[in-house]
Amino acid sequence: MQHVSPTNSSPAAAPARLHTWFGGLARRLTSATPTTGEHRHSLAGTSAPPFTVTDLDGRQDTLTSLLDPVKPLLLVFTNPTCTSCHEALGDIGGWQHVYGDRLDIAVISTGEATTNRPLAAEHGLQRLFLQRDRELIKRYGLTMAPAAVMVQPDGRITADPHYGQAAIRQLVAGTLGVDVAPAPPEAQMVRRGDPAPRIDGVDLNGKPVSLDDYLGSPFLLVFWDTGCGYCEQLLPRIRAFEYATTRVPLIVVSKGPITANQALRLSSPIVIDEERTIAQSYGISGSPAALLIGSGGLVASAVANGAQAVGAYIDRCHVPVITPFEPRPDA
Repeated sequence: MQHVSPTNSSPAAAPARLHTWFGGLARRLTSATPTTGEHRHSLAGTSAPPFTVTDLDGRQDTLTSLLDPVKPLLLVFTNPTCTSCHEALGDIGGWQHVYGDRLDIAVISTGEATTNRPLAAEHGLQRLFLQRDRELIKRYGLTMAPAAVMVQPDGRITADPHYGQAAIRQLVAGTLGVDVAPAPPEAQMVRRGDPAPRIDGVDLNGKPVSLDDYLGSPFLLVFWDTGCGYCEQLLPRIRAFEYATTRVPLIVVSKGPITANQALRLSSPIVIDEERTIAQSYGISGSPAALLIGSGGLVASAVANGAQAVGAYIDRCHVPVITPFEPRPDA
C-alpha cells in the first residue's frame, strides 16, 4: 500500500475545496431550480381535471356544474390561514360583483366551513367552496397559494397556474381585455450577488437574532408559515435534512404563533416574522421559499418559491465530507 503525502490533501486544503464546492452548489441552484412556483406538468391547453366540492352549507358542486356555456371560469385556490390569500380575496369579491356578467369565479379553499365563512362575509365572496383533503391542490399540481387557473366553457385550461395577487390580476385582465388595477407594489426580490438584507427578529425563546450571528459559513434560509399547507408538505424533508451530518446550516424565518412553531419540532433556529418584515425585505411574498446565503453575507442563489422548488434546494444543500487524508485515484 502506497502512503499518501498530506501535501495536497491536508486540512489546510479543505477551505479551498469547500469554497469550490459551495460556488458550484450556488450555480446549480441558480440554474436548475425555477424561481417561480412551478407545477408537475403544464396545464395549458389541457382539459381541467374534474372535481367535486361543497359550498359553505354542505351542498355539492362539480366542475361541470360550475362551467357556464359562455363565460370562462376562474378557479382561485386559497387557504384560510394564508396571509397572501387574504390580500387576494378582496380582489376576488370585487370581481365577482363587477365582472359577473363576463366571468364566473369560484374560490376553492381548504379547512372547515366555520373557518371560511367569516372570510367569505368579510370580502363579499359569492361562491366559496371547500375541498375535502387538498385533493384538488394535488390534482392541479399547485405548489403555492393563492393560485388561479382559467377554464374555458369547453373545460380547457388556457394557461398554467398563476401564483400571487399580481399574477392573478394579470390573468383576469388578459382574459377580459380590461385594465385591472395593479397590485400594490412589492419589494424587489433579491438576486444572486446582492447583500443579504438584515435578519432582525427573535427566536422561539424571545432571544434577539441577527444576520451577523450566522456570518462566516454558508447557510440555507427558508421562509415558512405555520398556516401554509405547502409548508406542511415539506416538514418531513426538513426534519430529515436536519438529521444529515453533511449539510449546510438551516435558518427558518416563520410566521405564526410561537406554539405552532414549537410544534414543528425543528432543531434549527426559527426566527419569528409575524409581520413579514424580513420576508418583504427579501422580496418574498409567499411561502415556502428558500435561498442560499454565502459566508460573507451575499445572496448566493436564486430564490426558490413553492414546495417543489424549495424541496429541490433542501435535497441539494449537502456539503462534501472532507477528511485530512484522501487517496489519490492512482494510489
